[in-house]
Amino acid sequence: MSPDPPTSRDRARRVRDDEYFKTPGPVAARTRRLSLAAGAAGAVVCLGAVLWPTGAARVASPGPLSRAHAAWANDCEACHVPWRPIGGGAPGAGLLARPVLAHPDDRCDTCHGGLAHFPGQSRESNGCAGCHQEHRGPDAALTRPPDAACTSCHARPTATHPPVTGFATDHPAFTSPTRFTRELKFSHAVHTAPGLVAAPGGRRPYKLEDVPDPAARAAYAAAQKAEDATDLVRLDCAACHQFQSGDRADGGPAPARSDGALFAPVRYEAHCRACHPLTGFDAQLPTLAVAHGGTADAARRFLRGAFADEFLAGRGGLLKAAAARFDRPPPPDPTAGDVLDRRVAAAERKLLGAACALCHRVEGEPPAVRPVRPQQVWLERAAFRHQPHRAVACSTCHAGAGEWRGELEPPMIGTVDDCRRCHAPAAVGGGERRGGAGFACTACHTYHDRPPHRGRAAPGREPARPLTLTDFLNGRPPR
Repeated sequence: MSPDPPTSRDRARRVRDDEYFKTPGPVAARTRRLSLAAGAAGAVVCLGAVLWPTGAARVASPGPLSRAHAAWANDCEACHVPWRPIGGGAPGAGLLARPVLAHPDDRCDTCHGGLAHFPGQSRESNGCAGCHQEHRGPDAALTRPPDAACTSCHARPTATHPPVTGFATDHPAFTSPTRFTRELKFSHAVHTAPGLVAAPGGRRPYKLEDVPDPAARAAYAAAQKAEDATDLVRLDCAACHQFQSGDRADGGPAPARSDGALFAPVRYEAHCRACHPLTGFDAQLPTLAVAHGGTADAARRFLRGAFADEFLAGRGGLLKAAAARFDRPPPPDPTAGDVLDRRVAAAERKLLGAACALCHRVEGEPPAVRPVRPQQVWLERAAFRHQPHRAVACSTCHAGAGEWRGELEPPMIGTVDDCRRCHAPAAVGGGERRGGAGFACTACHTYHDRPPHRGRAAPGREPARPLTLTDFLNGRPPR
């Protein structure tokens, strides 16, 4: 008969040390040492954060700040609220309080004003950090987010906007210029032709000696490097379109300094009066000039006053009689008022018919000049700058400006295809080089582009209230 199999107790008796499980093995010993080391390191970090807060902030930061915010590199609370992520996409954002968004009760608006991108936009979808991402180094451009920040919404078509995935691919045509109609009778073709005569067989070409104003004549002669007064007047684009006063020999009405974004407005006094003076409407006072841009009533008062002065200048006896008898005025000339009225009316008809109607539309009864509203910004939703494009001839983008012969010239603004000739991926085809210039969305567009935020100096971009220098450098108003 075979023996009975050993029981569990029989097997246990073979172990000499029945308390072996109370002795830690090598794995448990290493785990315990690591736990103690981690705890000690955490204590050191916490103690360092208390004793050296700026160093702790530097260690915890995901990266250096941009130069715009470098003054607060060691002051996290200038932008961050403790235990509140600055963007909804931050890790763990759903487990913490709501994200810090760009609204008056949050940190960004301490220095910056902001507005929704479109009417009715929710507060939650308008967070600053969604586009303006910090901690990417001192050279990071906060105002130039990647195209994905725009196309994430604009790639989806809406009832009013087609889908847009990129400027070089499917950006729609520019619509702003088509909404405006010129109200001034002007032809670039005539004014850029030699002698200001665009078509052969027209009027006599205009020469420098025909410019009545000596100062303007000298300025035009210097600009075109003329050697003789009989040379034809030759105007180029820069004769009227300038950035700053130093661009013209006579100074002009432009500001002393310009950022090169927009040309200064064209003004009659600086650009038109030399060839189109408002004179010659009265035979007795051929050099009398009416101010440009005033109302019809102001012009009538000016004419009546000038004609009355001229009338009294030849009738000194009337003035002597008035000075000798203060008790009552001298007997009036029964025909003086009628003569002045008829003379003013005749001068006004000649002004409106010959001078004003040359450039303006004269309408209504009594006739009046239709007001002109100059359009300085043609691409309302784009931040176009002329200065970077000065190396290219004006006709490259304003094609047709030297060919129009009609009375009311349409806007000669470049199309989206004109822009893509440079602003697209670099390519060579058919022996012609195309593209190569930047074509990011932010090259032309800004997110906060609605009034009152349109323009970098717009009042809506101001902070809620100005800070003292101390509060500004501290990154927050006093609490």
